[in-house]
Amino acid sequence: MTLANGSRARNQRPSMRVLLARTLLLYLCLVGATACRDAPLTVLADARQALNNKDEAGFLALCEPRSAEVLRQGQVVSSKSGKIWRVLRDGHPTPALLPKGEPNEPVEQHHVVVIPVVQGTKKSNVVMRLVEGQWRLSLLDMDSFWQLTRPGE
Repeated sequence: MTLANGSRARNQRPSMRVLLARTLLLYLCLVGATACRDAPLTVLADARQALNNKDEAGFLALCEPRSAEVLRQGQVVSSKSGKIWRVLRDGHPTPALLPKGEPNEPVEQHHVVVIPVVQGTKKSNVVMRLVEGQWRLSLLDMDSFWQLTRPGE
């Protein structure tokens, strides 16, 4: 219904065609946002490959911002602390940051995913957080990181 001044009446509902178009647009946005995201197991495999290839920038790109910043500042922290943190001693990420073993099915809850990793009887978790629509390693939430940061001999 159009009023005398050419504006639409406020109580008029959108047509079925408009509702269908809006629903389709919403669906495409949701699918598009998740379709571009790498699966957590892919991120873990890429991170392991980057570490094995000594690709520091590639590995840091797969970490969430807090974890990446700790590693970037590692050299400063290490020299100021008498080099007591093993992982920060040389300022470069090491494969030991990630637990060894076979990853199991990821468990996603809200914006966090946990990937159980088993090697023999040892069980560890790889933790990732959703950052700007992509899964990123959360080293500060992982036991493997903290085991490496204990005081050196």
